Amino acid sequence: MKWFYPHWGPLIIKTKITEAFVNKLLTEGDKARSMEQDKSSELAGVLDGQYYYKDFEEWFDTRFKPVITLYQSKLNEYLSPEHMEEQFGTKIPFNTKVKSLWINYQRQYEYQPIHKHTGDLSFVIYLQVPKEIDQEVKEREGTHNNSGPGKINFTIGPHMPFSITTYDELPKVGDVFIFPAWVQHYVNSFKSNVERISVSGNITLKENKLE
Repeated sequence: MKWFYPHWGPLIIKTKITEAFVNKLLTEGDKARSMEQDKSSELAGVLDGQYYYKDFEEWFDTRFKPVITLYQSKLNEYLSPEHMEEQFGTKIPFNTKVKSLWINYQRQYEYQPIHKHTGDLSFVIYLQVPKEIDQEVKEREGTHNNSGPGKINFTIGPHMPFSITTYDELPKVGDVFIFPAWVQHYVNSFKSNVERISVSGNITLKENKLE
C-alpha cells in the first residue's frame, strides 16, 4: 500500500561546529566568568553560572554564519515560498543578527526549567558534556519516567494521542541545535559532581522585504 507522511511542526536542525570554534567559545566564556558578566537575572536557568559574552560579534558571527546558512537552506526546502511570504514577508536568504550570546555552566543538581527564548531563532552549542552524565543516563534508563539527566528536551505542547510532541537527546561536544525561539525546551539535573557547559543565543530577522 502506498502511503504519505506530511512532516510538519517547527524546523529544528542539529549540526556540528569545529573543535577550534569550541575552544574559542570556552576561552571567551572563561573570560566572561572571570569578569563576572552575570546574566542570570535575565534567564530562566536555575544555575549559578550564566554569563554573557561581551563584544562577541567580531569573532563569533563569521564562525557561526555557516550554521545560519544551513538552517536557511533547510527552511527553504521545508517551507514553500508562499509560506515564507505569509509568515515573514521576506525571502531566503534573509538577513539575520545574533542579538545575544551567553554561556551556561551547569553543575550538580542544577537545571533548566521549561522555557522559551526571545527573538526569531535560538540556538544551543555544547562545549563540555562529561562522561559521568552519559553514565547516569544509562544507569537510570527505565527507572524514572523522564528523559534522563543532562539531556536537552524540546516540547511543542501537551502529550496527545497518536502524536509525538517531544524530542530529547544527550548532546556531544560540538553539537549545535538551532530552532524557532518560541519552541519550549528544558534540561533535567544530574547527580554527578561535574560541569556541563553550553552556549545559547538568540537571532532576529532583519528587514528584507519582498519587492
